[in-house]
Amino acid sequence: MFTANALYRLPFKGNRAVDGWQVGTIVTRYTGLPFNIQNQFGGEYQSRTGGATEAERPNLIPGCNPMTKKRDQWWNPECYVFAPYGTLGNSGRNSLNNPNFFNIDFSIVKDTKLAENVNLQFRAEFFNVLNHPNFFYGSQAYLMSTAGTVAPSSANYSQLSNPAAYRNPTATSPGGVICNPSQQLGVAGTGPCYATATGLSQTMARSQRQIQFAMKLLF
Repeated sequence: MFTANALYRLPFKGNRAVDGWQVGTIVTRYTGLPFNIQNQFGGEYQSRTGGATEAERPNLIPGCNPMTKKRDQWWNPECYVFAPYGTLGNSGRNSLNNPNFFNIDFSIVKDTKLAENVNLQFRAEFFNVLNHPNFFYGSQAYLMSTAGTVAPSSANYSQLSNPAAYRNPTATSPGGVICNPSQQLGVAGTGPCYATATGLSQTMARSQRQIQFAMKLLF
């Protein structure tokens, strides 16, 4: 994390109109916070450890980079599959990161001396002066959005660790058996398909430029 601030009094002198000006800025930049990819599969634990490994994670497909870093798809869920029954997934904890954060605040201050112990101060403050957008994904994500659809007794349960089993159906392909258990052409996915909402949302704090003015009487 990097934060720097500066305050500079402008070297103007001569009368009340040009004397007492100063500018300031705060620059903040840090790398995005990590988030965790977890299994979401009803009350069954894929590892069969009886809950001893909460927040179980899936397997990462070799050679697949999950960080696509696109506005509408920040991470690619197709890089993950459920680990085989009775095993733990190999993906690391908090292995993905949110977008980086960048912000600049700026201020202009004018002090005007009215009397020996009385000053009038005018302030103009610009938060996120560049109007730079900062986005956020979240603190965790789930591989499947529909829980408990494929029970251990299901014929398709053995396909949980097969990447091809998660393909969405199209007009010419039935897709994978996890996403489309009926294997009918062109139907909407009815099984626990990959999470589709992997896009970013804009943060509420300092997401847009804000300007405020103030007048103070100091005595």
